[in-house]
Amino acid sequence: MKRLDKEALMVTWKETEDHLESTAKPTYYIVYTRKNDGDWDNGVRVRENQYRINAEKGVRYDIKVVAGNAGGVSMPSEIVSAYIAPEEKGRILVLNAFTRVSGPDWFEDSTFVGIKPQSHGVGYGKDISFIGEQFDFDSRHPWITDDECGWGSCYCDQQASLTMGNTFDYSVMHGRVLAAMGYSYVSANAYAVDTIQDCDAVDLIMGKQKTTILGNDTAFKTFTPALQSVLSKYLQAGGSMLVSGSYIASDMQDNVEKNFVRDYLHYTYRCDHASKKGGVIVNRRVLTPGWYTFRTSPNAKRIHTENPECILPTDGARAVAHYEDTKLNAAVAYDGTEEDKGKTLSWAFMLESTDDFNTLYKD
Repeated sequence: MKRLDKEALMVTWKETEDHLESTAKPTYYIVYTRKNDGDWDNGVRVRENQYRINAEKGVRYDIKVVAGNAGGVSMPSEIVSAYIAPEEKGRILVLNAFTRVSGPDWFEDSTFVGIKPQSHGVGYGKDISFIGEQFDFDSRHPWITDDECGWGSCYCDQQASLTMGNTFDYSVMHGRVLAAMGYSYVSANAYAVDTIQDCDAVDLIMGKQKTTILGNDTAFKTFTPALQSVLSKYLQAGGSMLVSGSYIASDMQDNVEKNFVRDYLHYTYRCDHASKKGGVIVNRRVLTPGWYTFRTSPNAKRIHTENPECILPTDGARAVAHYEDTKLNAAVAYDGTEEDKGKTLSWAFMLESTDDFNTLYKD
C-alpha cells in the first residue's frame, strides 16, 4: 500500500503463479476493507491489480485481497494497513517481512533422527498440530504399544491446546500503536518494495522469518539481496529504521550478509538460545527504562519466540536492552554520525511475542 496524496491510498498486488496448474489463473479479485477494529465489509470485485481508497483522516484502513476464477477463490493475502493522522507527528513505513509458514526444523544422522528441540515451526493462524516436544530420537527404538511408542515419541502436554502462528496481520498490530501516538503510516510487504521514500522512519517486522528447507529448495530468507539493496540505500541517505525478529543475525552468515548487518544495522551475531525465561530489561540511560516479558513457549494468545538471539554492537553502536536471566544483549541501537547518517534500533526477538507489546513498542 502507498499514500498518493493527503487523503488517498493505493493498494497494489501481484498474483501468485501456480507452477503445477496452468489453469490456476485469476480472472478477478475481491478486495475486503476493515475500518478501525470493525468488521470486514462484503468486498469489492475488481479486475485490475490495484485498488484506490479515498481515506478519511483518523480512520485506520486494513485491506486483504483474494484472487478468483471459475474454480473458486484463493486464500487471502496478508493484511496491509494504513492510517492518516488528523495532525500527524510524522510518517512511518511499516514493512512486513514475516511471510514464513513451515514445519519445524529437523535433524538426521546414522542413529538419531527427529525435530530439533525448541523448533516449533510456524503454523498458519492458530495451529493444532503441535502436541508436545519429542523426547525419543533413537531410530532403533521400535513401537511396542501406544504407551511405549519408541522412536518419535513426544510429550502430549499440548494436545488440547492451540498454538499461535503467523496471522499475517502484524502490520496492524504495529499500526494501532502508531495511530494512537499520532503518526500516519502505511504498510507493505517488505519483499515487494523496490525503493523507500516519503517517510520519516521504517518499521521492519521480521518475526520468525529465516531460511527454511522446503523440499529440494529453500525459502523465507530474512534479508534477501534485493531487500539488502533497498535498505542500504535508505540508510545511506540518512534514514531511521526499527527492525525486530528472532533470526535477524543467525540467518545472515556468509561474508556478504555479515557485512550488511555489521555496516548498516551495526550488530554482529553472538549466539542463539539467549534466553529461556523471556524477560527483557531496557537500559535506563538509553530508552525508557522498564522490564518486559515475552512468550517463549507455544500458547494460544501470542506468537512465541522460542529462540531469541544475542547480538553485539559494532563500533559506535551500543546495547540498549538485555535478557534478565542471562544478561546477554537483546537490542542494539546506532545513532548515526556525519559520515554514516542512518539510525537503527534492532531487537533480537519478536516484539509481537511481548506481553506488553504496546508499551515496549511505544517506548
